[in-house]
Amino acid sequence: MKFKNWHLSVIPLFLFIIVNMSKIPLYSEITSTVSGKVVDEETGKGIKQVKVVLYKYTGTIYVPRDDIYRTVTNSDGKFTIFEIPPAIYKISFFPPSPYAWKKETKDPSAYDEIVVEGGKNISILKKLKIGGVLKIRTFDLHNSEPISGVDLHLKGASFRSNPETGDYSNAQGEFVVDRLDEGIYTLHARKEGYGMKHIEVEIHLKETTHIEIPFDSKSPTGVYGYLKCKDSGLPLKDIGLCLYRTDQYGWVHCYTDDNGFYSVVDVEPGEYEISLVGDIREGETNGESVFIEKPVKIIEGKKRSINFSLDCSLEYKGR
Repeated sequence: MKFKNWHLSVIPLFLFIIVNMSKIPLYSEITSTVSGKVVDEETGKGIKQVKVVLYKYTGTIYVPRDDIYRTVTNSDGKFTIFEIPPAIYKISFFPPSPYAWKKETKDPSAYDEIVVEGGKNISILKKLKIGGVLKIRTFDLHNSEPISGVDLHLKGASFRSNPETGDYSNAQGEFVVDRLDEGIYTLHARKEGYGMKHIEVEIHLKETTHIEIPFDSKSPTGVYGYLKCKDSGLPLKDIGLCLYRTDQYGWVHCYTDDNGFYSVVDVEPGEYEISLVGDIREGETNGESVFIEKPVKIIEGKKRSINFSLDCSLEYKGR
């Protein structure tokens, strides 16, 4: 009798299996192909060696490696990326010199947004053009000697650093940026212990623009002072200070010397905050950063003196 109606007892089990199998896809997700061609805007000829990067748009900076696809255009300027799952993507083009991106909107970008639907292939035609070149020279105003290591940042439509020079002036005080779109750029230049400059630069296609940036090592405008222990009066060396501009983009930094002295000169007038940054070493606070901020107004032709006295029962670690 126990096994007479056994088939009735397994019916719920079969129903459970059938329902759950309906949730399992019988085939993999339908993907699409993204292909296209990158051409010269004037001649229509394909451009080879353009790096093409396609990545899933998540609304955040971090993009998982599996959601990034890369390729390079062939000798005819063509590219193809296979098996792209449905999603919203951004596609970027990194052209070889001397090409620049085509300006298509008031806020041009190297990135285009595309929507990939399952089974629907996408074809893209990207037009590039011969860009402009910016050549920069940084030097000391008093002896015309080149200044190397000047941090240069260009804000504009299609700025990309020249991989051979990075973002700093070289030993000759020079820095070259090519592949620039036409338009107005803002050049920020800053150097440790000196100051910072803000310069507007107008770039024209197929032209080279030359900019010279003098730094005045004897400028009467700036801020200086000492960092010492509150009780003993002993100097604190190699501690970093940052002068950050609050009314517009820009900052410059320096470090204290063996006497605890710091100085930043040739600073543009404006509203700033001076910040002291170090590492404190005591018990559980090991490695914790210390920030001391003071507002300071920089006035043309005047040097402000700001001193810091710190509790040296704590150990401060410099650079």
